Amino acid sequence: MKIQLINYSGENVNNFDIKDCHRFDNFVSLDSYDLNIIDLTDNNVWTYDSFGYSESNNFKYLNIDNDLENLRKAIEQSNSSKFLYLLPQNQKYSISEYWEGYNSPEQVIEIDLKNIIAKFIENLKKIIIHTNFDLYYEKTYTTINNLKIESDFYFDDKSEQGSDNLSVDKGKRILSDGSKKLVFFENDRFALTTLKIDDSEKFYSLMGEVYANDNLEKAPEWFNNLKMFDDEIYFDAIAKEKQNIEDSKKLIYSAQKKINTNKKYESILYKTGKELEEILISMLSEMFNLNDDFIDTKDEDFLFKKNNFHYMFEFKGLTKDIKKSNISQLMTHVYKFSESNNIDLENIKRIIIVTRFKDSNPETRTKISKETVSIAKNSLYNVLIIDSYQFLKLFEQFKIGKISSEDCLEKFNGTGELIVDSL
Repeated sequence: MKIQLINYSGENVNNFDIKDCHRFDNFVSLDSYDLNIIDLTDNNVWTYDSFGYSESNNFKYLNIDNDLENLRKAIEQSNSSKFLYLLPQNQKYSISEYWEGYNSPEQVIEIDLKNIIAKFIENLKKIIIHTNFDLYYEKTYTTINNLKIESDFYFDDKSEQGSDNLSVDKGKRILSDGSKKLVFFENDRFALTTLKIDDSEKFYSLMGEVYANDNLEKAPEWFNNLKMFDDEIYFDAIAKEKQNIEDSKKLIYSAQKKINTNKKYESILYKTGKELEEILISMLSEMFNLNDDFIDTKDEDFLFKKNNFHYMFEFKGLTKDIKKSNISQLMTHVYKFSESNNIDLENIKRIIIVTRFKDSNPETRTKISKETVSIAKNSLYNVLIIDSYQFLKLFEQFKIGKISSEDCLEKFNGTGELIVDSL
């Protein structure tokens, strides 16, 4: 049986027993093969880059829509080949929202496919033709040739009814263990499955079950348990490697979680507005073990009291450099706070944490002008300016234990510009 695997990467990542593998945009004539497998399980299939918020929450677009449209036309023109669609599990649908003129997404929206099933089906039907189906979320297991295969979705029974202009041939149907949920069905030349076919063993089991009469002879049940020659050695090796893979997955998950946390901190190098404010407040709160009792009065961005001093912060996310007007804005809040609370100005520490030239690499950003630093140091202001890159280095040293909370506070007592030595 001659088979073509068509997927996102054009690579046989699951080591199926298939020689010909092509991308969605680079497939070979479909009727040149007995069977074309359309693999929709790659995470990259379920992504969309949105340039503007109007499309953000529709969940009806994919980055590969044009490729799917071309492939669909080819399927419609096919006369002889069979088609097998491998549907994804309950993975994430990811939308990256870009603002005009920016190279990195403003935000990434992720949602489980099970939570947008109607849109999920709508996207599937861009490439699945001549077949009527509904999907429901429920984790099931199905045993094929003594191999248990999981699935996150199942088809409604009406899925076997076919569609207009096509004679209904129920064909092969596979039901899950126990619950008898429909996880595979054929309609004429088209077959769909929600089974998680992610390795060669599962692939061979499914092919032997479904296409046994297409020159793929089905192995008897006893065959899978037969061990001769050095089978035992390699079965043990496979079991060990599978365990190593599981252990590696756990390590990768833990490492990715840590990276995501670090990236949240690092994002102050380009964030602005409320997002910048929330991240900086969380970092300062951790640095000085503060309670969440700050009340936003729409004046200062953040304020806390330590050792009889009030530390008042102004946060700025700028496309250009900090100016004297930014210092004056902080001083307006300082005077108002002093007057309203009858607090001596000398007991109020004034700090600006600023992200400058946010669209440029931090390592290439120009230094804060000497004139601005001089104004900040002037006794009329006594303001400390901290570039967000310098603050990030300070927070890094705090997190690894090189400096203490008290050390950080002492640095905040200065004026002018804070420069933090690299590790």
